[in-house]
Amino acid sequence: MIQLKVEDLGFSIDRIKIIDAISLEVQKNEFVGLVGPNGCGKSTLLKNIYRIYQPDTGKVYLDGDEIQRIKDKAFAKKMSVMVQENNVAFDLTVLDMVMLGRYAHKKILQDSSKEDKAIAEKCIEEVG
Repeated sequence: MIQLKVEDLGFSIDRIKIIDAISLEVQKNEFVGLVGPNGCGKSTLLKNIYRIYQPDTGKVYLDGDEIQRIKDKAFAKKMSVMVQENNVAFDLTVLDMVMLGRYAHKKILQDSSKEDKAIAEKCIEEVG
């Protein structure tokens, strides 16, 4: 089952083409690494996938739905992002950081449940 699909994605900044017709498919429960030299477009591709940027051409699908058409809260329930350059002003454990990804699954001001903690711990276990 395809969980993430990128179809002929193109992206430019100031008319300079950064990504040209990239396509990929990621199956459910599959781990993928993006490898390449500095400046080749790895981060730009990811920013198009998690909607920081909007592609000039092509589409990105998550669970068969075009990501630009998914409402913000529904998108947040399906995808969380932890960027490498994270500058958190608080001392948080790895579990605390992963628990932040459960925010979209709760009501306003609702505390984390035992289920939230179990899900976060399972995610940590899966990625090591």
